[in-house]
Amino acid sequence: MNGCHDLIKRILLPDVPGPEKKLFKGTIDHPGLYLWDNWGFKEDGKTHVYSLAASKAHSSRDRHFHVHWRHFVSSDDGKTWKDLGAVLTPRKEDRLFDSQSIWSGSVTKLKSGKYIAAYTGLDPKREFLQSISFAVSDDAHNFKRAYDGKFPALSHELHRDKFLKAGYYVDTLENLGKRTGEKNNSIQALRDPFLLEDEYGKVHIFWAAKSFDENGNVVSSIGHGLIHDFNSPRSIEILPPIKPSDGQNFSQLELPNVYQRSDGKYVWIIGTTNRQTEAQAEHETQMAVRAYLSDDLGGELEPIGDDSALFYANDKSVYGANLIQDFTDGIDNQNPMTRVFSVGESNDSNFSLPPNFKLELPEEN
Repeated sequence: MNGCHDLIKRILLPDVPGPEKKLFKGTIDHPGLYLWDNWGFKEDGKTHVYSLAASKAHSSRDRHFHVHWRHFVSSDDGKTWKDLGAVLTPRKEDRLFDSQSIWSGSVTKLKSGKYIAAYTGLDPKREFLQSISFAVSDDAHNFKRAYDGKFPALSHELHRDKFLKAGYYVDTLENLGKRTGEKNNSIQALRDPFLLEDEYGKVHIFWAAKSFDENGNVVSSIGHGLIHDFNSPRSIEILPPIKPSDGQNFSQLELPNVYQRSDGKYVWIIGTTNRQTEAQAEHETQMAVRAYLSDDLGGELEPIGDDSALFYANDKSVYGANLIQDFTDGIDNQNPMTRVFSVGESNDSNFSLPPNFKLELPEEN
């Protein structure tokens, strides 16, 4: 009976449904999709949010391998949301670096007027084998993959020597992407890219990474690179990793975000967890949203206030804060909006996107 029930669900709930006709009020609780990690921007009075989405034909635990990017837009500061449908989907028929699934990333608008999506691709060769690449758009919805879609921009397989030379931890090729974790309980981290174009027109990319502490232990870090040409996968300069000063308090770092304050300092928002393997149950892990400061876009990050943890997701049932900056000409971005996704309490709970809220950052020491 269970097999028949699952078949009916798959027929009634397609993997990538068309846009939902109704407007969502405040919370985006999609009838056919799990929604979780989300990011976006605001421009000309419209808030654009992109979210990981997976059909509820699958269990919530299996959703990670059936993901596409969903696009929602609001013209009233998040009071109501319109579903515009999918913008990036896995290329399952081609068996490429992103054919297994599409994971988190970011969308930014460059000074050239182009919208760039940076995303995580999962390779079907191994279920957690990650890489990072880009897609380009003129309208923030119709994205075309960079490099003709054939090559990832960053890959532990293709660029292993460059990562090692820059100080990153990369396990042996045969261990990359293993579900049970890797050497020293280190799960592969090459995901959640965030793009930032600085005041000089340089495009920085940051991602969830692993590196080493002074004792040679593997620690969670933020990867850092410069993108010199979106038309060439060889144009990315891999820079040394950025390390939170309290990195020993968690095993994984996710969803890095950064913006520059009016005093010139940089504010960093990340999600963290003490997960040891990808097979671990959600209730066995502790997740937090943390905030840091730095003087520049490199070096060590210091907690804002006495403790970097703003709150623990286990207490508030939210995780993964993402900044939404305003790309409208002349807008000051010193206090961007922040979105999070809801974390379900059971394996088959409905994942949804809650209303916008702003993080209250503590005073500096």
